[in-house]
Amino acid sequence: MKYDFVFLYHPHFYEVDPGAQLGLGLLSLATYAKHLGASVKVINCQSQPTMGAVYRAMYSCKYLMMYGCLIDAPILNAIATNAKLHKLCDYVYVGGPIAKSKDKIDLAYIDAVIDDPGEDFVESLINNTCFLKGPLNKNINEYPFPDRTLLEGGYYGGNIFKREAAACAMSTTILTSRGCTHNCAFCLSGNENFFQSYNIDRIEKEIEHCLSLGIQNFRISDDNFLSNSRHNKLCKIFKEAKIKWRASIRATYKEIGFYENMVESGCEELSFGIESGDQKVLDVLEKNTTIDINMQAVARARKAGIPIIRALLMMGTPGETKNTLIENYTWVVRAHPHMISLKMFVPYPGTKIYENPKKYGYTLKIVDTNNSAYRPDGSEPQANIDNKDMTSEQLTQQFHKMKTWLEYNEYENRG
Repeated sequence: MKYDFVFLYHPHFYEVDPGAQLGLGLLSLATYAKHLGASVKVINCQSQPTMGAVYRAMYSCKYLMMYGCLIDAPILNAIATNAKLHKLCDYVYVGGPIAKSKDKIDLAYIDAVIDDPGEDFVESLINNTCFLKGPLNKNINEYPFPDRTLLEGGYYGGNIFKREAAACAMSTTILTSRGCTHNCAFCLSGNENFFQSYNIDRIEKEIEHCLSLGIQNFRISDDNFLSNSRHNKLCKIFKEAKIKWRASIRATYKEIGFYENMVESGCEELSFGIESGDQKVLDVLEKNTTIDINMQAVARARKAGIPIIRALLMMGTPGETKNTLIENYTWVVRAHPHMISLKMFVPYPGTKIYENPKKYGYTLKIVDTNNSAYRPDGSEPQANIDNKDMTSEQLTQQFHKMKTWLEYNEYENRG
């Protein structure tokens, strides 16, 4: 049988635990395509160890749909090339953040890189109509929630909790909104000028769907959960469903009761987007926060009883100086989160920083698109810029000093 669509989650060879979390983008598109009457297959190959295993898992289709960012370009192009040469598909389309980098990848066997909402594109293919670029044609609540039973190769993520007592066998990702209300200079989400919330009923039904599949552990993956005015209602749903969950959130001023509500609703972990302990770096990144606010957020979450608090730090950025290392040490000691996830800055096309290097005071020299500090191949992160105070070599050395310090003091998060 030749399917209309195959939605393929490609291998994540560059991740320490590639099967831990599964994004919902492709699955959401597949669910919508099926809703519109198309025949679909969704294949999860994130944990596949070889490209050969990916090809053996594929089906013949008219449209092969994939998703990725800059680091995925070689993998996506290899899959597209093989699929076309072996006549596994008629067309290959790729979406996601990589669309901002389409002038940097080989498009020989990729028919188009889509830099617009995937739902509208899929609908145009099914109805054989012209695809009109722009915002979503419908409110996000008019689209069905992702049907996890469509996935082949496992629709379960792995253990998402660091606390041994909370370790789980399976999990899934869930969204309570789409887009971002913030406009950080290094991030794509806030530069898309789009934000909508899923309604409470839809979220509740999606959780019920997951519970019916035996999934009781969730990673909330949107950018605005903490600032959402529906926080109390969402926590009530989580509590009544008796789920365990974690979220990555922005560090903003909230009373301790806000975090206590999370604990009561089953929150096991919070990851705060701190980025830096150096206020000058935060200002250059246009994070619109302060090191003190970030510190208060960690302190209040910890006092409320959140079992694991992770701070997300980034180095090798514009605005970084030799003093940033000391500022980072100091912030970590004073804030005292349970662990630190350290990343190397990668300037992504489409962000304000990437598009205006002069304004942000750096020279671009991308050599390493993997922002992870720990990698299965044992490679070491390298800085991707020279800024006005430090060379890429100096930024790389400073990153590794921070990494070593975190390891010595047992703060490091290895994936």
